[in-house]
Amino acid sequence: MRSKGAPASKSSTAKVSLNLWACPSSTPAILKSLLRLLHFRRTFVEKMFAIHGKVQLLKRDNTPLGTYARHYYAGQAEVIAMLKSAEYAAIKKDYDEISRTHFEKGYFYPEGMSFAQSGALFPSAELAKAIGDEYEAQCTLLCYGPHPSWEEIQAR
Repeated sequence: MRSKGAPASKSSTAKVSLNLWACPSSTPAILKSLLRLLHFRRTFVEKMFAIHGKVQLLKRDNTPLGTYARHYYAGQAEVIAMLKSAEYAAIKKDYDEISRTHFEKGYFYPEGMSFAQSGALFPSAELAKAIGDEYEAQCTLLCYGPHPSWEEIQAR
């Protein structure tokens, strides 16, 4: 996570999925705790950068996306509104500044800081096939219950 911490909110851990069975004696204390969580808008933008970078490595070095393929599993109505907002530009700028400062060697940013031409989000047919295969494999392993198919993700 590459963030200065905004936007964020405090949320009861009761809303967070925890494996409480692993430490039942701490359950009452855990449920009373508050966690500072980044809002999905921030994490969504971070996932776009992460996917873009991993697809650049896939194209350049044929490095598999691995667990990063799961990041395609997103898409809420709020996301569309956020992508049209000034907040989106501010989050991208913040992420870019932090990444260029602290992660220069492994940082891949989209041309012109626009994801409109990113092969990660708008892949060629050949690249979409490779990404889709990894997406389906990862979601089968990591998602509990049904998940959108790669075709459904591409249609969004």
